[in-house]
Amino acid sequence: MPPLEAARCREVVLPSGWAPYAVAGDAAGNLWMTILTPPGLARFTPADTSVDGETAAAFRHERLPRGDGHPMLLTVASDGALWCTRTDDRLSRRDVSGDHTVIDLAPGSAPYGIAVAPDGEVWFTAPGLNQIGRVVTASGGITMVDLPVPGARAAMLTVDAAGRPWVALHATGALAHVHDGAVRIVELPSGRAPAAPVGIAASAAGIWYADIAGGCVGRVDPSGAVEMISLADPTCRPGPWGPMAVDPALSRNRLVGGL
Repeated sequence: MPPLEAARCREVVLPSGWAPYAVAGDAAGNLWMTILTPPGLARFTPADTSVDGETAAAFRHERLPRGDGHPMLLTVASDGALWCTRTDDRLSRRDVSGDHTVIDLAPGSAPYGIAVAPDGEVWFTAPGLNQIGRVVTASGGITMVDLPVPGARAAMLTVDAAGRPWVALHATGALAHVHDGAVRIVELPSGRAPAAPVGIAASAAGIWYADIAGGCVGRVDPSGAVEMISLADPTCRPGPWGPMAVDPALSRNRLVGGL
């Protein structure tokens, strides 16, 4: 595997008091964030940064409708709609006009990971019920899928190019994916500690995951083989905060973007 190339990066300091959690980009070049404090969604528009680097005008914050939950992870659909999971057993969808739709889930769902499939349907994890779910966007219907491992603690989720959802099973040391209606388990190797995956991302080269316990990342290649890559710092805990990018080197509390 070729080494990671150095890249120019720009760090953007968020408004005072904000506690960002997850980040995703849209087709227009905006960055969207879930904000724990004050709870809501925020948009950063790089084009609105002043010539002297002032960023105050580039940020916009919106509170979530209905309930008092905090937003967790988020994803952007091909139609520009923003989806996020919430701590009050709900999903939120914000369309490009700014209108919100709130979807109530079963009590105790604790939705967390979320991703949009190529067909526009939305998959999410519900670790509180040991399930993953699918929103049929055309009808608004929800289908839940049981995980075959008790107490798996389904964390983040991604969808591959074939439309198959993959989920990191934090408490099980494994990944799971849905194929032809069945849930299949991929056991992960232990590194410096038993595997505890959280972050996960799909790419053309396979499914990448971040193992916060072992200080490593790994990849399930298209053949199903698992490759583990130990990072230099065994205590670095990659991928616990916000969705994992395919480049596992970018993991910070602040907003970082390439120039």
